[in-house]
Amino acid sequence: MASIAAISPFLVRLVLPGQEDADNKSIVIRLKNWLFAAVGVSVAATVGTAPLLLFSFNRISLIGPAANLVLEPLICFWSLGFGFLACPFVFLYPALASFLLKIGGVGLFIANKSLFDGFPWANLWLPTPSPWLIALYYVSLLVLIHADRDRKVIRRVAGGCFAAVLFFFWMPPAEIVKGFIHDSRITVIDVGQGSANLLELPGGKRVMIDCGGAASPRFNAGVQVVGPFLWRKGIRRIDAIIITHPDSDHYNGVPFILEHFHPETLWINGSAGHDRGYAELLDRAKKMRIDVKVPAGNEVLVQGGGAEVSAVENPLGANNGDREQSDSGRNDPVATNDAGLVLKFSQGQFSALFPGDITKRAEALLVSRPELLRSKILLAPHHGSSTSSSEVFLEAVHPELVIVSAGASFDRIFPAPDLAERLAAHGAKMVTTAQTGCVLIITDGSACTLASGNGISLERKISLDQ
Repeated sequence: MASIAAISPFLVRLVLPGQEDADNKSIVIRLKNWLFAAVGVSVAATVGTAPLLLFSFNRISLIGPAANLVLEPLICFWSLGFGFLACPFVFLYPALASFLLKIGGVGLFIANKSLFDGFPWANLWLPTPSPWLIALYYVSLLVLIHADRDRKVIRRVAGGCFAAVLFFFWMPPAEIVKGFIHDSRITVIDVGQGSANLLELPGGKRVMIDCGGAASPRFNAGVQVVGPFLWRKGIRRIDAIIITHPDSDHYNGVPFILEHFHPETLWINGSAGHDRGYAELLDRAKKMRIDVKVPAGNEVLVQGGGAEVSAVENPLGANNGDREQSDSGRNDPVATNDAGLVLKFSQGQFSALFPGDITKRAEALLVSRPELLRSKILLAPHHGSSTSSSEVFLEAVHPELVIVSAGASFDRIFPAPDLAERLAAHGAKMVTTAQTGCVLIITDGSACTLASGNGISLERKISLDQ
């Protein structure tokens, strides 16, 4: 209401100068003025609430003003009218009230089935603006609208500030300065029972390793967790996504990330998967002209600023041996897990290992090359379950910290009850996202610092001292 009161008169004066008084105008001019006024009210509401919508939902409607001209009369004059008309008869004549409500419901049905939301660019998705940027938006907008026309300097300054704010809405500071950052950041995102990891390399390259969580009609890890997390960090673009293996809790959030963060490359393990969702994901990636690749053994997938993400050759990988034999076991969960990608991040003397959901069977084959596995940080295989993290594997990796990405509702399974004790015997400490939230690792290639929290504000430091 404040936006309409403050902005709408300005828009009307801007579009219809000198036509405020329409009493002596023709019907055509009155109709035109009414139409412009209606659009102006809707535009004013959109302009006034845009920063708050971006802050809360990361999107604004670009077709709202046009859609309101069609949908609001349909809802307010038709559906609401029949709704009020039905109210007196709810207790006096329920059958008539039901009939009137059904007639009114036709308007809601038509509005709900409208095609406006399906239009290209119907919604604009942008990163979360900072509070100071929102404040500058409103101050510059109010000055621009209400400043005296004779004070041209003030209006130009306000207009410049407003244009700068719009630019930073579109291109956040984090995107501008990312090329000057020399440290790497690894965030194990808390998605509950699933896995999603963001790697930010020096020079600005960004990589997602997996993005998935519990499957539910009301929850998607990409929509509810990872997407908002990236936008709160001011991220608009991901360079590559790597899916270790086609289990739903590792990929079901990827479609949303593909659509809104536009990666150039999607790395997969080469398995056909065992459900329709994975096949639809690959089809969507190809339609979006994203390069879908299967890495070779020990291939460097992404590199930048002296850091790299590489695939450790997995003898049981779907890209090794007979492809038909590999695909024949795609409905076997153990075979699917063991055929996953094993990934390693390296920068200087620091490294972190991301083995997906491999089991002890794959671990036993991987330990023949311990120099490829040795890492300071280990993301626990298969969310820390008893099927993985064998003694020989832990000895080969020799981590200082093991991070378990798991949900609180499976705390007696993920991680296994004895995992922390076994890790302590190998000199490693364990943290779980169910208890700490996101885990952030910052390294310059030699030393590293660790903290936990929501990934944006860090609640506490994590010490590796035993």
